Amino acid sequence: MFHTILNYYDVFKTNNDTAIRNARAYKGLNVDTYKIGDEEYIDRLHSTNPYDYLDPQVYPFTNISNADESRRF
Repeated sequence: MFHTILNYYDVFKTNNDTAIRNARAYKGLNVDTYKIGDEEYIDRLHSTNPYDYLDPQVYPFTNISNADESRRF
């Protein structure tokens, strides 16, 4: 098990991978994302609602490159 406050990709990235970081709205929630190539992943979720953190659509490391932006409840 690997535990750190640093992002997994910042620690284990290869020399060819440079992540572009971005803060944006996704499915009505504020998230931090990072993009490697054409793939975009969720890095962090910012919410005061504890139920938002249980939503598997916004888990960290979820690929959202081709995801539907509408939110399911």
